[in-house]
Amino acid sequence: MEARKTILIIDDEKDIVETLQEFLTDAGYHVITANNGIEGLKKISKIIPHLIILDMNMPQMGGIAFYKEILDPKTGKPAYPILVNTARANLEGLFKDFDIDGFMTKPFSMDELFQKISSIMEKRYGVPCAPPPKNILRKILVIEDEDEMFNRLSGTFKAHDYEVFRSTTGAEALGAVATLCPHLILLKLKLADTTGDVMALKLKMLPNVTETPIILYSQSKEGKDFSGAGRIYDKLGVKLLIGKSDPAEFLTLAELLLTPNLKAA
Repeated sequence: MEARKTILIIDDEKDIVETLQEFLTDAGYHVITANNGIEGLKKISKIIPHLIILDMNMPQMGGIAFYKEILDPKTGKPAYPILVNTARANLEGLFKDFDIDGFMTKPFSMDELFQKISSIMEKRYGVPCAPPPKNILRKILVIEDEDEMFNRLSGTFKAHDYEVFRSTTGAEALGAVATLCPHLILLKLKLADTTGDVMALKLKMLPNVTETPIILYSQSKEGKDFSGAGRIYDKLGVKLLIGKSDPAEFLTLAELLLTPNLKAA
């Protein structure tokens, strides 16, 4: 049986390191960590990582200084595959001139990270992409201002291995999606500070929500014909559930939207 691939995480944010270490260990990787570039250099003097996940802004030695230290003098390329992971999104243009295998900005979803790592491992070592660990919950953001409806939806989705988060206003939701990177958004049609249809369009303009399915719902018919709007929203990845109140119907649609190769009716 082939030995586990080794990943070195170099990052000074303790919470991120612990989360990544647990996630990647569950995914079958051998994970070692370092708090800065100097510690990273010490680690690679003893082990040969198959991939380095590298932060940029760290004390003592940052990511760029570490990168320069591991360049092969003959080829000018890094001695190991590098996945840059930083909160400084403006650095992506800079790294286009560097020989790295991937670039990610914080915050990120575990699915996104796993896909990046799997792609690198497959390209570098011919390791087939594997499904993510089964114990990783799918995140859902429910934008709902009524406690009763939220509690019903939350109970149903939690019972089916979803991690549920809540926003009660549109403004709150815009801030939440930036850090949550939810797999799915449930959006109420009528909110205190905006309407759900307007909110759905605003959300779809955000880079990290472009591909995120949104279910726009109302418990009543609202006295309005949504047939035309439904076709428009469908193209944007927004599904309408009008006049629905059974959380099981929401769950069924969510499962269809989040299951590869299936389309919701």
